[in-house]
Amino acid sequence: MVVYAYYCFTGKQKMTNLKQLLAFNLKHYRLKLGLTQAKLAEKAEVSTQYMP
Repeated sequence: MVVYAYYCFTGKQKMTNLKQLLAFNLKHYRLKLGLTQAKLAEKAEVSTQYMP
C-alpha cells in the first residue's frame, strides 16, 4: 500500500487526503482575498455547499 502525503501551501500542515488539501488551500486563498463563501460560490457559479 502506498501512502502519499500532501503539504498545504504554508508548509505547516501535512495532509494525506487530496480533497482535504484542496479545501484547505481554497479556504486559505478565499480568506486572503476577503471573499465570503457565498461570494466565491457566486463567482464560481456553484452552490455554497461546495465552498470550504
